[in-house]
Amino acid sequence: MDLQLINALQISAQPGDYILFNTIQKHGKGLGIISNVTQGRLEVTLFKCLDSSICRKFSIQPIAATNYSFAAQSGMVEVYKTDETISISRSQIRDVAFILSAKEVESGMFYLARAENTFFVRYTLERGFLSQYEHSTYFCRYFIEPFHNRLFTTLNTLSQNLQRSLYHLAESASPSRTFRLQLFSMESFMYLAYKIQQFSVGTSVIRKQRVTQYYNTLKMECITKENVLTYIRIASTGGLTALRKVVGMSVGIGVTKKRPTKSNPVVHCTIGSILTCIECGPEIPEALIRKPESRSYLNGLILCTLSRTVT
Repeated sequence: MDLQLINALQISAQPGDYILFNTIQKHGKGLGIISNVTQGRLEVTLFKCLDSSICRKFSIQPIAATNYSFAAQSGMVEVYKTDETISISRSQIRDVAFILSAKEVESGMFYLARAENTFFVRYTLERGFLSQYEHSTYFCRYFIEPFHNRLFTTLNTLSQNLQRSLYHLAESASPSRTFRLQLFSMESFMYLAYKIQQFSVGTSVIRKQRVTQYYNTLKMECITKENVLTYIRIASTGGLTALRKVVGMSVGIGVTKKRPTKSNPVVHCTIGSILTCIECGPEIPEALIRKPESRSYLNGLILCTLSRTVT
């Protein structure tokens, strides 16, 4: 499944997609946006980290909480768009990237703060001058939505619902909560499974259901539906950490074990004013590994998707 998903990402890449890619240098990694496709190769415009040397060179101020309160405290890496373009092959693509403008981060609709492939940008470099980056990507309407936009929307919605469930968990009498995402696509579920598979347990269960189908001609027939339920069970500290790298740190999963510090602001330890936490053991229980479909009352998360076939 790993190679299939990576190959799908590489084949489906098109102009306008943000990507993380491997460079020619040993262990080198790059970040950019695909600007053109020529003869099977991709022309990528680079994004680079906005460090202190760039700020001094162009006399710009580092991001401050007075103007960008959420972005300044989110711990996300700030980048800037350069005018450099390189040519890479599709096989060098290693993952999708989400690069948001500062306004999108501050919009109140962004929930993937500190996900490992999420960045924000304020400036673009053109002809030796830095100017404001005003391009908006993720909260716009598309006639045909690109893959990285679909992926961002579903993961952002998942993170939002996790925050909402954990927020109300402290006031709930029940020790567990369940929510459904009607439009969570299978491609997003498989991407999430790919990112956390080393620290989770997965299984599929087939359930048959007989239903009666009625037609406008008053004809009716009995058919059998096969419901394939695919589960991902997260029941260890490593699994929670891997999940936070995908859906962001602001979900408040497992961070209340540590006191807030300069590197771990209180905003990452709270949802509203309530400290919430799902605490798991360091390892996945052996009973759960042997029988992933068994009912368990251990602390953790269960992610499930449904696919149906008619026979």
